Amino acid sequence: MCLRRVSALFILLGALAASFSFAADRVKDAENTAVYEGLTVTSVTVKGNIRQSTSFVTGLMVTGKGRKLELSVLDNDIKNLFSTGNFDNVSVEAQTSSGGVALTVNVEERPIIVKVEYSGYNKKTPEQFKELVETYSIKAGATYSRRRVDEAVDALVALYHDDGYLSATVRPDVSMDEKSGSVSITFFIEEGRDIRVRSIRFHGNKEINEGDLKGAMETKEDFFFISEGKFKQASFELDKEKIVKLYKTRGYYKARIRNVRIDYRWRNPQEKTAKDMIIDIDVYEGDRYLFGDITVEGNRLITLDTIVSDFKAKKGDTYNFEIATMDQQFLQMKYSERGYIFSRVRPVTDVDDSNRIVNIKYDIYEGDKAHIENIRIEGMTKTKENIIRRYLDVQEGEIFNALKIQASREKVFNTQFFKDVALDAKPGTTEGLMTLIFKIEEGQTGMVSGGGSWGTASGFGLNFEIREINFFGNGQTVNGKIEFGQFTRRVSGGFVEPYVLGLPFYFASEISYNDYQTQLDTLLDDGTNYAKYGTRSFDFYLRFGYYFWDYFLTSISGRYSIATYYQSTNMGANSIAPRYLPIDIANKLTERNLYKRYDGGTNYSETFTEWYSKYWYNTFILTFNLTRDSRNNTLNPTRGWMAGFNADIYFGETTLTKVTLNASYVQPLPLGSAFVVYGEYGALLDNPFSSSMSNEGSTLFFINYLEDVRGWSGDVYTAFKTQHGLQRYTTLSSSYDGTNTNSSTNYYSFGRSRLRLSAEYRYTFVPNVLSGVAFLDMGQTWYNPKGWHPEFNPAYAKASGWQNDIGFNPGYILDARNYIYSTGLGIRVLIPMLPIRFFLAKRFVFDGYRFKDFDGDKGGKAFLGDMVGNWMNWEPLGRGWQFVVSMSQQF
Repeated sequence: MCLRRVSALFILLGALAASFSFAADRVKDAENTAVYEGLTVTSVTVKGNIRQSTSFVTGLMVTGKGRKLELSVLDNDIKNLFSTGNFDNVSVEAQTSSGGVALTVNVEERPIIVKVEYSGYNKKTPEQFKELVETYSIKAGATYSRRRVDEAVDALVALYHDDGYLSATVRPDVSMDEKSGSVSITFFIEEGRDIRVRSIRFHGNKEINEGDLKGAMETKEDFFFISEGKFKQASFELDKEKIVKLYKTRGYYKARIRNVRIDYRWRNPQEKTAKDMIIDIDVYEGDRYLFGDITVEGNRLITLDTIVSDFKAKKGDTYNFEIATMDQQFLQMKYSERGYIFSRVRPVTDVDDSNRIVNIKYDIYEGDKAHIENIRIEGMTKTKENIIRRYLDVQEGEIFNALKIQASREKVFNTQFFKDVALDAKPGTTEGLMTLIFKIEEGQTGMVSGGGSWGTASGFGLNFEIREINFFGNGQTVNGKIEFGQFTRRVSGGFVEPYVLGLPFYFASEISYNDYQTQLDTLLDDGTNYAKYGTRSFDFYLRFGYYFWDYFLTSISGRYSIATYYQSTNMGANSIAPRYLPIDIANKLTERNLYKRYDGGTNYSETFTEWYSKYWYNTFILTFNLTRDSRNNTLNPTRGWMAGFNADIYFGETTLTKVTLNASYVQPLPLGSAFVVYGEYGALLDNPFSSSMSNEGSTLFFINYLEDVRGWSGDVYTAFKTQHGLQRYTTLSSSYDGTNTNSSTNYYSFGRSRLRLSAEYRYTFVPNVLSGVAFLDMGQTWYNPKGWHPEFNPAYAKASGWQNDIGFNPGYILDARNYIYSTGLGIRVLIPMLPIRFFLAKRFVFDGYRFKDFDGDKGGKAFLGDMVGNWMNWEPLGRGWQFVVSMSQQF
């Protein structure tokens, strides 16, 4: 039988789709291709494949032996082969055969990369190049693509340009072995000379100074260790937009950049190894414009009154581009939070140049309401999906409320399980339905740490801690910690389940052994005598909480403590040391041991005594807590507010109630900054189930000089209270030999109540990593129960109208002269499990007329003690300056 051979060629056209055509060898009519449509495929032969097996090619095809030939199916088969990236060309030939049609698939394989090398580099390393180019699949074993090689070249050039080597070039050399179908790639690099931005000069600016214009730019001049002066073209293009935007935020609506000139000069004309860049920017400022009429059109769902009254832009105010943008975003959010995510708000400006007025009309297209069809969570590698979903305020089937969706993202991020949480939305199965996508990037949730520390209460010490805040991806916290310090020894372990059985119930537990000591000041002027007292205890803690409404948590907890007390002194302090103890502790010290410390021979150099309690004493603390927290980030909030109430009721050895109220508010500001205010008031009250208060010494409030009023110290605070005739902690306990009591001046920081207020301006340098702070603090403690002596400077007290028995006196508390103050600058390092703060603080007081240095400030002691010296007092800046380091979570 005479066979007629007909071939068909299918070629991929474009990146989005492939097309093919059959062309008969002898028959030119297109209609003759129908001869093969519907015939049974008798065989499929693959030609041209070297590395890819025949089964690999045919496995990607639906068309196969025994199937009817369908041209549309064959078209998809060719697309599938191209999509693998392994082939440069694919064609199919068809030939009639007995009982059907025989197909031959001709492929041209892409070469395989066998080697990638780099030549000519000096400033970079092969590891840096490898990490970069492999993102474009340029590596041994990958298929070769000229397009990807060109993309890798651009990336390598950008790598050099970002480091100031603006003349760097990269040339790829591709060596192909036709026989084996492999290629070797060598990137020849010419690094060029280092170029830094030496100077940025502005011309034509009269209304905005050069410093403000430079401050708006990411491109910076080379300046010692502060700025490297690197030039990035993409960043500079954005800088030009930022400069114009800065002018428009100050009313210069028609400001623009007229010209930019960049010149180069040798940094050292003799050596000619590096060049400097000089950038000249010519600006046109124009006139200052005002806001004119602000109108809205197209709104049917939201009334005009509820919109315009909330606009920040007001007619007659200086035009501000940022304010106009905020009003546009406000309008868009008004619709988005109602589910109208397809709405569009378009500002239409009408500029009156003669009167220098900008009229704005917001043209609104409301669109239809959207609903959430599906919620997808992507990117989990550890955290279980149900753990994430329990933090979501939105559910499938609800209105697509942008406000609630953003709040959900913040709640998920605030768990501190994730490095990033991004949002995305895609159309659903029908119009008006949306698929909401949470794209997460898992973060580091485990921590093993050890090192040294210092604290006002603990002194110097060593610590080791292991903590996991997302245990096996279940959102639970497990931790253990050992502390061994100068005055503190503690071993603890805890567990937290924030959602019991997936329900909005909170559970926490902890068990610990504690040994806390308080070192008293030297008891004699020559500094030879000392005394310290301590508490050893076993603590057991349980807490149960419930989440309700938005942002609310209420809880009840119990802590059981069994404790014993002790005091150790040297010989010279034996008779007078008890006078320096809180009464509730001194009364328990009934047992005595005597020890001798030898000088290495038979003589002992010192005798010291340890007094201790014979019994263990029980205390149970019942705590009630209510908190509302809408801050968008607990570690570094930029908006929202928090308020809390906490009441500790003590039973057993100690009987009293300790109440604390606290609140903070965060106001977002432009340029990634925020203003934060924080207030806290606490007081000791009677136990409602007991007739009197007892053993309050260990529960007193105190001023923390690292956090509450930053920059003060114990001796300076003592001098302030003494000079102002304020109350101080003294004891009424007798010495062991029954002699008279002797007052102590060691406890001025403590009080039965405390009030502190703080304000901070925070500016973000690196989001979620580093921010700068300017702060103002004030605070004070008061105390007047039994066992404490109020002492006053008579002249000062008379002039102030104070009485000895102050109690709770609002006028006294509101008197600004009674507080200590501090202000300064600082840095906040935002490490989630170890936040670090550095502050340079200036302490001062108020005399009724003005704020000033405290007259009794003699410089204070360095926070780290004599072993460091007084370098932390910053005397070159004047009296009252102090350097402060804190490793705790601030408000």
